[in-house]
Formats: sequence, C-alpha cells, structure tokens
Amino acid sequence: MSDPYLVVVGDPHGRVAELCRQIAEQHPTASAVIFLGDLTLDQPLTDAISELPDSMEVAFIPGNHDYDRPDYYDYMMASGRAVNLDGVVVTMGGMRLAGLGGHFQGKIWYPPEPPRFQSREVYEASLGPVKKSGVPDTWREGTPLRVLGAIWSEDVDRLAQESADILFSHEAPSTHRHGFEELDRVASCLGVSRLVHGHQHESYEAFIGDGLLVIGLGLAEIRAVTICPLCSAAR
Repeated sequence: MSDPYLVVVGDPHGRVAELCRQIAEQHPTASAVIFLGDLTLDQPLTDAISELPDSMEVAFIPGNHDYDRPDYYDYMMASGRAVNLDGVVVTMGGMRLAGLGGHFQGKIWYPPEPPRFQSREVYEASLGPVKKSGVPDTWREGTPLRVLGAIWSEDVDRLAQESADILFSHEAPSTHRHGFEELDRVASCLGVSRLVHGHQHESYEAFIGDGLLVIGLGLAEIRAVTICPLCSAAR
C-alpha cells in the first residue's frame, strides 16, 4: 500500500499478541494500530503489543467484555504506549481520531430511551447504601466493573462537541441491525468521514446519508484504512 495508512483490528478476544505479530509482518509501514475493544487480555497490554514496531502509534477503545473480569480490565489499563481513545479525540498519523468504547446498558442508558442516569456522579450517589459495607474488590473507580463499561450520555455529549476525521466505536451505528442511531448522531456532530466499529463480529461496509462510510470489522479482523480522506476509504 503506497498511501499512508493505519491498521484497525476487530475484537481480538484474547489474541492481541498474535495479531500484533501478524501486523508487524504484514503491515510494517502502518502509521498506527487501533484496537476496537474486547481485548480480553491475559497479560498487560504493554507486553501484548511489544512486537509492534516502535514507529507505530497504538490506540484502543474498551469493549464490553473487557469489563467482565478485574484482570481483563487491569491488564487493559496497563497500556504503556497505547492510548485509550475512549471519549476523546487524538491526532495520529496526521488525522484526528475519535473513540467511543463500552456498550449501551439498560440500567444506565439504552437508546432510543432517555438515560436513566445523566452522569456517573448521580449513579455513584445511588450506590451509597452499598458502599457502607465496603467497596468490593471487583469494583474499579468506586463503581461495579461491568457498569464502568457502560456508555454514558455525559461522555457522548462531550465528545459530540469535538471534531474528528474518523470515529472508532465498539457499538455499531444504525447500519447494523443491532446498531444505534445515537452513533449516527455523534458521527454527524464530529463531522467524520468514516465510522469504524467492532462488537458485532461482522465484516461489511455501508453508508449513512450521502457520505459517511461505515466499516464493520469481523472477529479479530485486520483492516488497513487509508489516512487521506480523499483516497479510497478502505483497502
């Protein structure tokens, strides 16, 4: 591939180190590698990505299964050089990359229904009676681990005020039968030309409206995506 490009990886489910070896062999000139969640690591992320060339930038968003067990979460957060894209916009390879990890949960927010909790602060206040007996060691940041992996409306609203070139999400937008129009809205607010997602383990391409290209990645799929917005969107 002659044009500058980055590599995106569909849900690895425990295969991060193996996939990094493949990327190092097959895409040594990629400017960056982005993981779309569900890493489910058996070692710290910084070790799992150690075989990638030092020249490659690395980023990830958490998936729902990364909150299934404390060790999955702790290994993911031991990220070293890898940047957590969840809820932020970061410049890599000359492009502004936005990320939205986690998944929608009925107890917090499941669009198109309105949020049951507008913020983490409100939710955490509701946990007061539980915390009186001590915080379980399976919790993180003062919150049950699985709930920590929810998509929160306050994060989405803040992200929607930014601008970016590509949005990476774990959940799917409306182009997938199990997707959410809320992701369409966020992409529109960001002004992105592409939205790349995982979670559903289906490889496809579709369009929202006249120009927003959606790329869904299959299980552990490795996809090279051109950086130049005017170039072919994916190869």
